[in-house]
Amino acid sequence: MLDVLEDVNAVCPVHGSISPLYLLGRDGVTHQQYVAPDVVFQDQSYDLLLPTSAQLDIGACLGKGTFGEVHEGRLFYTDTRVADRVAVKIVFKQARDRRDISKGFQSYLEQACSAYLTVRQEMSILSRLQHPHIVPLVALNLQPLSLLLMLAPCGGLDAKLRQLEGQGDHLPLFVVRQITIQVAKAMSYLHCHNIIYRDLKSDNVLVWELPGSGDAPPTSGVDVKLADYGISRSVLPSGTRGFGGTPPFIAPEIL
Repeated sequence: MLDVLEDVNAVCPVHGSISPLYLLGRDGVTHQQYVAPDVVFQDQSYDLLLPTSAQLDIGACLGKGTFGEVHEGRLFYTDTRVADRVAVKIVFKQARDRRDISKGFQSYLEQACSAYLTVRQEMSILSRLQHPHIVPLVALNLQPLSLLLMLAPCGGLDAKLRQLEGQGDHLPLFVVRQITIQVAKAMSYLHCHNIIYRDLKSDNVLVWELPGSGDAPPTSGVDVKLADYGISRSVLPSGTRGFGGTPPFIAPEIL
């Protein structure tokens, strides 16, 4: 796992290299074949994987969380000169030299495995969701291991609320109503797909459009989307057990 995340060609004593073999299929087209395709995410739809021809430029850090860092990014495709702005959620950063982490190698190895499982978990949910108030997945990038998501032009709702509070201002009632409705629609959509979110808070609500003052007219646009599915779970209709979430925001019956 660590070799894959660090782009090291691991060699199995039985099967040989895990790097792809290029074999000619019955259709006369050359295909990549892997010994362990799930380790390199080759069992996922090709639409979800960042093409090797694409160029990703990772910029400034926008924030840090439990599962990694979020950076602003610019994504270039070969067929266009215009870059798509994306949010790059980096789940695992490889060390420059393994000799630098020799004393804490076991911990580093556990981080790599945890990062792999986190990405698997989030992709299993995001890859089948399509809703106007859920942040869509753009692609998966392997080096560094990261999820590329649509970038919120106005940042997070929590930062917006703190900004208004610092100005002695507040959101108009019609804006609060629209935010509540949009988040509720996203949650309802998740529940209809047997997904429990488990971490609903203003930090995880991203803003695409929001009035900048309390005296905004009722015709002002409001558009928010739900993000961060790191601890979300797919469940059976009978329910599930477990504990997760951010303590100040967890429902009382869970504590």
